[in-house]
Amino acid sequence: MQELRISLEYYKNGQQIIEQDSAL
Repeated sequence: MQELRISLEYYKNGQQIIEQDSAL
């Protein structure tokens, strides 16, 4: 279950990075 939680955090972080790239 912990692996799923880590993957979810990694996915959210990835989305934030994509949003930042789009803002630039």
